[in-house]
Amino acid sequence: MGEAWKASSKGVFSLVVFSAFINLLKFAMPLYTMQVLDRIPDSRSIETLVMLTIIALVAVISGVSLEAIRSRMLVSWSGWINRQFGPHLVHIGISGVRDREVQTASKSLDNLQTLRRFIEGSVTSIVDAIWVPIFVLVVFLIHPVFGAIMLFAMGLRLLFGVAQYRLMRPSRQLWSEASRDANSLVNNAERNAEGIGALGMAGRLAERWFSSITTKLKERENNQTHSSLFAALNRGLYRFLYVMGMGIGIWLVVQNVLTIGGVIAVNIIMRFGFRLLDKAIRRWESFRKAHRAYQRLNQQLEK
Repeated sequence: MGEAWKASSKGVFSLVVFSAFINLLKFAMPLYTMQVLDRIPDSRSIETLVMLTIIALVAVISGVSLEAIRSRMLVSWSGWINRQFGPHLVHIGISGVRDREVQTASKSLDNLQTLRRFIEGSVTSIVDAIWVPIFVLVVFLIHPVFGAIMLFAMGLRLLFGVAQYRLMRPSRQLWSEASRDANSLVNNAERNAEGIGALGMAGRLAERWFSSITTKLKERENNQTHSSLFAALNRGLYRFLYVMGMGIGIWLVVQNVLTIGGVIAVNIIMRFGFRLLDKAIRRWESFRKAHRAYQRLNQQLEK
């Protein structure tokens, strides 16, 4: 797949550049908020307000447009990958069906689909996470206390992410295997429905299906319980960040260190940066699956 990477290098570079502009344009909202709240009430200049509003709207529209273009680029890239490797993988899988070291065509296409889903839906979250340090740096420049709060919240989010992954991965795998086995049993039964009906095996197959599912229901319940717990913890972190940001900010206003506009602006920046990290953590499992799929496809194409 080395040639494909070379052919895609310009697109990957464009993706990084677009992501840089998209994330830099996110600073337009906090800057607008700070300028409007701190300058307009004192100056009472409607012209300045209109000009600042127009600039902010242009920045917002530009950011949304760039995100739409980036999404379209990724969909096109995903389609190009499918056209580039799909037929070749099917040919290898079918022609080497007796070779145990060669994956079947269906498995190869499943890997290709996993890679495509990651490119279309999750790759932007991973790329955007590169800019998290920029948001942290800006927050530190506004005031170190805000930076410390943001780093503390991010550290907890990373800790929760690792704990969630370690706790939920075994039960998720067991439930996935049980569901796959149960679905395979039903699909095979449907293909041989006439023979099964004639032999009176429907009852036994239904029992086998129920047994396959119920043996793993406990793992599914644990998975759902852990998922709900960590979702609540993550929502709590968002609220913690808001409360601490506003509380410390107003204290700094009272101390004449910061303005009201600065308090609201820094809270917006903190939420933007935290959200980028949160999205990357939630897409981490998708990244791992795509990485494994890429490795398998690379091995398959090298044979």
